[in-house]
Amino acid sequence: MSTTYFEWIKQNGDPSLARSFFQLIPAYPIFMFLGISSVIIASIICLKLKAIPLKEFEISIFIIVPFGILGATIFGKAFLPFYQHLNTWYRIFFFWEPGMSLFGSLLFGILAGIGWFLKRSKTTMISLWVYADCIIPNILLGQVIGRWGNFYNHEILGQIVDYNSLFWLPESIKNNLFYFPNFIDFHHINNPTDLLISHHNWWDFNSNTWSEVQNFVNHNNQTIKDVLNQKITYHQPLFLYESIANFFLWLIIMFVINNLTRWINHPKPWDLEPKAYPGWFNKQYKYLNEDQIINFNSIVPIKYKKVLVNLDNQNVVMLKLSFYQAWNKAFYYYEPDHKQVELLENKIDEFNNLKQKDRSNYKNIKSNYKHQLDLINKKYKFKLNNLNKYSIEYQKAVILKTQELKKNKDLFINSKNNYYQKYGFWNLFLMLMFLAKI
Repeated sequence: MSTTYFEWIKQNGDPSLARSFFQLIPAYPIFMFLGISSVIIASIICLKLKAIPLKEFEISIFIIVPFGILGATIFGKAFLPFYQHLNTWYRIFFFWEPGMSLFGSLLFGILAGIGWFLKRSKTTMISLWVYADCIIPNILLGQVIGRWGNFYNHEILGQIVDYNSLFWLPESIKNNLFYFPNFIDFHHINNPTDLLISHHNWWDFNSNTWSEVQNFVNHNNQTIKDVLNQKITYHQPLFLYESIANFFLWLIIMFVINNLTRWINHPKPWDLEPKAYPGWFNKQYKYLNEDQIINFNSIVPIKYKKVLVNLDNQNVVMLKLSFYQAWNKAFYYYEPDHKQVELLENKIDEFNNLKQKDRSNYKNIKSNYKHQLDLINKKYKFKLNNLNKYSIEYQKAVILKTQELKKNKDLFINSKNNYYQKYGFWNLFLMLMFLAKI
């Protein structure tokens, strides 16, 4: 364990090599590549399980990934002082260097994905949300792997802790749980463009280079020599906690939440049509002969498992479904009969035409009601103005006016209630459900 940065560099040499595999390949891009690959592979599996063509997704990889990397490096570096100089601004695009923003990656990547899949959905007739359901949760899996790139870059660490409290971690991890000074921030005191990192072997304390750069300063006017003599402080492995949390969250979303409706939904498909879904979950039929199974139209062939069953001292090959395949047959792979769909569409069109006609009638009734109110008010206004306010004729006229207004109001309210009773949201929903059944 090193106590100061000066001591650490003496023992390990060039600090930039700490961010590399075997002091050859930068670790961060490797973990980034592995993380992106895991997202792609997991998304392909999800799409295949739902029998969704992969063409649009394959093309999207070459759109989303570059935009995601671009967003991550821009948002992660653009606001740092080092990258705000004329001679260093271009390094914002060096995605292999420390300073990558998860939120920038998500923002650019998701916007690019929405644009692509939204455009293609008009051609493929596959909803943007279907692709989102298959892709977005797997970003967590990419984070599980990608966070280890932060470890090599000495990023995403937690609060300061005593080194001995990290006893539960292997030496290779706990000895690297500290932040390096921001070496790219150091420059010549009289020449901000003369950067420390541009001096080869500046970290070799026995070289002439070190004697030239030891008084280089950062934006706080601290010299590199003073900073390297500071004590190293060790931190909680926040990247590790986040990696583990992302993994369990991914498991919950993919294997618990995605299957929640399958576990709690009642009645089950095999309760409604037992002979269509033979399996261990079916109380009536654990397996059936092929000719006994009720089949539906499906977008892909349904895979049955063969079972050898002893019937009357003879081994007979029977078929059954796995729990997962049963749900696929009932929902994801189900393709409705075209004639039934056409019949349902015709009924919906008839319903919409009738609704439009009734709505037009209701608008006319509403307009007539307002017109009648105006006529009644004008008629009695003229009559009442010509009568003594305290006369019997005046009181009778007021009563007649009130009765006429009430009569027209009752007629209008009755028409209004009939319309909304027939076409209110809940009744409309029930009507569509009824049409779907017939």
